[in-house]
Amino acid sequence: MWRDDSFVGRHGTDSAAAGLLPQWLEPFVLPSGSRDPLGLQAPAERLVNEVLPGLTVFTYRAGYYGFLSWAIRTVNGMARNALPPRTSRREMVHALERALVLCEFIHHGAEDNSCSLLGQRSKPRVLSDRHGNRYSVPKSILKNQDSAGSFRLFATSLVSLGLVEEATELAADGFLPFQLTLLGDALANAFERRVDPRLTAFAMDERTEARDTLCAWGKELCFSSIAHHARYRDLVLRGLFLGNSHEAEKRYKTVRHLFAEALLRMADGAVPVDNLNEDDAAILEDDVQGVGISNIDVVLHFYGRPPREDFRTLQALAAFELLSIGLTGIFRAAVAAVESGRKADLTRLTNTICLSGALGSVWQTPMDRAKPPTVKKLVSDLKLAEGREIDANEAAQLSGALLLRILRDPLLPSVRDILMQTTRGPMELVDRCLLPRMELPLCRVLPDLLIAMTERHELVSERKGRRRWLFVEGGALVRDDPRPMGLGLHALRFPQLGSLARDLRLREEDLRNA
Repeated sequence: MWRDDSFVGRHGTDSAAAGLLPQWLEPFVLPSGSRDPLGLQAPAERLVNEVLPGLTVFTYRAGYYGFLSWAIRTVNGMARNALPPRTSRREMVHALERALVLCEFIHHGAEDNSCSLLGQRSKPRVLSDRHGNRYSVPKSILKNQDSAGSFRLFATSLVSLGLVEEATELAADGFLPFQLTLLGDALANAFERRVDPRLTAFAMDERTEARDTLCAWGKELCFSSIAHHARYRDLVLRGLFLGNSHEAEKRYKTVRHLFAEALLRMADGAVPVDNLNEDDAAILEDDVQGVGISNIDVVLHFYGRPPREDFRTLQALAAFELLSIGLTGIFRAAVAAVESGRKADLTRLTNTICLSGALGSVWQTPMDRAKPPTVKKLVSDLKLAEGREIDANEAAQLSGALLLRILRDPLLPSVRDILMQTTRGPMELVDRCLLPRMELPLCRVLPDLLIAMTERHELVSERKGRRRWLFVEGGALVRDDPRPMGLGLHALRFPQLGSLARDLRLREEDLRNA
């Protein structure tokens, strides 16, 4: 509200008043329906937060940590009258980010996309919007920078790395709700050494600057090189792995294991992000990629290792992700069946799945005597690493065999206590419908499993305030409001870790010498 009026006019807002509004109340446009009909994402997040806390699917460039530390200090240090009229400090950070992106784009040129930043898709438009041989700061690089810009997407990570501390009381006076720690202040200094003093003024107004000047600024700020500077690199590494914090210790242990198992390696090729949860999918506007390590490689590697105490959390994560693929693959066939008709008879659907591939005998043999292929073979046949979707019924047959393989392998008992603590809801499907009935074949227990999954889906939908996709009526599944459903891993963070490691030229000896 204005001090002298009852509403905020359409022509602008009071920056101090804007600072009072919590940013997490912003209404984001989510995809229709749920991408997570069985409620598997939240348990997966709890597990991955035990191995890579503070990292997300968005935290893939080490340069953002220095940029944001510097930007927060710079913007919060500005006097109110130094800000452009009706510009909040948050909007000023966005302007600095747009200026940074412009300089990076000009430095690399139109054809070089090796140094990707948030807003990369806007590169052709940004580079074409010039005035002769001069550029001004682009009006936008993202459709919604409030939700998809670095300030929001890296906020949790900045806290986790010990670079900033939350200070919500600052928002009442129009400041950004963060205070830099000593480590964050040192990192801001390291970044500032690469910043031309004219950049801030350039970001604040609509003046133009010569292309050669911006190219020179971009060369100094380039995210592919800035993290190689010793001082900057050491400070980011301290926050990520070497700091005196519980979360840094967890990341350190995970990275040590990845190096020891030859999984973390520097590579030029990029791997795509696995399935995103609905919130991340709504925010993501670019194809964020990581390098050198894929989620599926990590999952299969640690699942395939003999149970080990120091691997237990990583192996619990791997077992849960594979169980989730199995459950999701079967439920996806049920969704596809009601999509093609109003009802799907449970007996008919079961028979269709049993006959849809080469593993019919596995489905018709008692589970405690069946011999399904290996996990690696089943995952390969599901085409997850290729990003392809096979027929829903064939995928369901493979997914059921995958569930059976996990139930028969020695890893699950060794991590069962962790899964029961963190993933109780999904594990109850296994405990209720499969484990007590191992003397029966999969084709006999599938109808009850489908009913249990549908009941869980209804509870998940109610909890999320979403319309259910289907429901049980007698011996059939009945269509309500089904949505397209993908099959894959959850939003793990190993490619993003690989990208950070590449930026920082992380070596195993960096950890050994800590």
